[in-house]
Amino acid sequence: MKDSLDIDLAWLGNMRSIARIRGFVVLMDKSMESGGEDTGLQPTELLLPSLGGCFISSMARALEDENPR
Repeated sequence: MKDSLDIDLAWLGNMRSIARIRGFVVLMDKSMESGGEDTGLQPTELLLPSLGGCFISSMARALEDENPR
């Protein structure tokens, strides 16, 4: 496993930004009500699912280590 993670984050104008991570692309924007164009998820909409995904994968690993197949 790599000890570092390369992330490219760029501002696209107005409220839009794009992140490139391990070959994946994430477009972020704000809602029209918040001054954006609603062309991508809001950064806060990505934060909570990311934390939840970390929690779930950690629990799955712990259960797997406790009960190997």
